[in-house]
Amino acid sequence: MNDASINQSIDHLGTELWAEIQNEAPGLFDSSYWQGQMLDWVMKDASFKTDMFRFVDVFPVLDGTDDIALHIREYLLKEGRELPKLMQVSLMAASKGLTAGLASKLIRQQVSNMAERFIVGQNAKSAIKTLRELYKSDVTFTADLLGEAVFSESEAEQYRNRYLDLVENLSNAVSLWKENDLLNTNHAGEIPPTNISLKISAFQPFLDAVDCDGAVDLLYEKIMPVLLQARKKNVFVNFDMEQWALHEISMRLFEKVCTSPELKDWPHLGIVIQAYLNSAHDDFDRLLDLAEKRQCPLTVRLVKGAYWDYETVHARQHDLPCPVIQGKSATDFQYEEITARLLDNYTMLEPAFATHNLRSIVYAIVYADNLGVPKNAYEFQMLYGMAEAEREVLKRRGYRI
Repeated sequence: MNDASINQSIDHLGTELWAEIQNEAPGLFDSSYWQGQMLDWVMKDASFKTDMFRFVDVFPVLDGTDDIALHIREYLLKEGRELPKLMQVSLMAASKGLTAGLASKLIRQQVSNMAERFIVGQNAKSAIKTLRELYKSDVTFTADLLGEAVFSESEAEQYRNRYLDLVENLSNAVSLWKENDLLNTNHAGEIPPTNISLKISAFQPFLDAVDCDGAVDLLYEKIMPVLLQARKKNVFVNFDMEQWALHEISMRLFEKVCTSPELKDWPHLGIVIQAYLNSAHDDFDRLLDLAEKRQCPLTVRLVKGAYWDYETVHARQHDLPCPVIQGKSATDFQYEEITARLLDNYTMLEPAFATHNLRSIVYAIVYADNLGVPKNAYEFQMLYGMAEAEREVLKRRGYRI
């Protein structure tokens, strides 16, 4: 199939999916409509996203209407920022005058609701009910612990214990759930119904990229007990990627884990490729070499990348080469390039496409269909509480979500 034919297929399928998505969207007077509008804008505007989540983070400790109004002005209503009209009017009402008191109460409720859309529970036990409801609706999950970058050994030890608790409690609960072929099998056979994601910065304070080998050795000793318990309990483990400063440490640690005697034949390990990195194709090559070296597949979660603002500013401030691609369209293009490479090599690098972008979703489906890749050989991943219409449409079409 040539490029023109592929683009024609993308346009056709994209039009179909878009129409189905519109039929799934909540109505104008549904509260989830307004939360969805806010979250959509958060994800489209990187600067607003950063400020919004800072506001959500500090919100619980704000003291009264005046304090809330001040922080809305400082965080969300920055000079020169363009927002959807209704959102701007609402935030202005909450930031000054007689309307601030009433509006701040409404915003407090919306911030609480927003947190609930992203956070399924305070611990494994409290999250199980929500995860079970997702599972019953034919949606699987990967569970993560909130927080990055610990600052003491005791804090790191607490995080490791929480991950061990997550592995134990989630797997015990999920083992009692009814089998679901859509969620529990892929082209190669059975896959674990329990899936967790971890961040290396939660396991060791003050990781130093200068001493990469030393950092990897420290992390290996701390992470292996979690991974061995995960294998024992049949739990898939994904390694999240963080800032560029931790990139090489993460890659080397993953390579060491995957070639360890205890885990070299275990296929239920995965890692992230960030498509906005200049190194993304090199990262793909390393992971393909790793899978072929151990003759056992790995999973790759393909994301656009979440630290673009930070990486750009950090590189500029320290006069360093910028590790991220400059320009959204270039990132989108590279995302599609690596999508194609993953599908070309799906038997060794099993694709998990983490995106809410309709074009990216459609490109993956069209390319996979053209190659004859089975539907169950790849999956789509979306943030809990977001892109629910897209999720329902894809699920109905038989894709693993």
